[in-house]
Amino acid sequence: MSINWTAPATASGSIRFYAMLNAVNYDGTNSGDMPNQGILTVPAANAGVSNQQPASLLVYPNPAVNVLHMKLAKAGEKAIIKVWDMSGRLVLTRETDREAMIDVSSLRNGYYLILATEGEHQYLAPFAKE
Repeated sequence: MSINWTAPATASGSIRFYAMLNAVNYDGTNSGDMPNQGILTVPAANAGVSNQQPASLLVYPNPAVNVLHMKLAKAGEKAIIKVWDMSGRLVLTRETDREAMIDVSSLRNGYYLILATEGEHQYLAPFAKE
């Protein structure tokens, strides 16, 4: 599946990404089936490709087992780290320095997005948990 999308012409307001998943039990009934939904809201000023800086947020190892190492390219203010699962649920938030070891042992196996906010700058990176 592919989706063609064009960002708004102006950098005002926010952009919302919606996701809906259905976890099923495969027993032929609907008992135990569970819909999951999530919303990720990104300020429009931070959503453009032109203001993104590749490799400004480094996360490793990827996939991670118990610990994810995070490193911001530029030294600066303390960063706020937020981690979302693929259903859009915020699963972790913490304040950190530009380099940190993040305990991900309590997260379920799967794919996640980590957002580091440092002052007015935001950096986004995907990672997998095994």
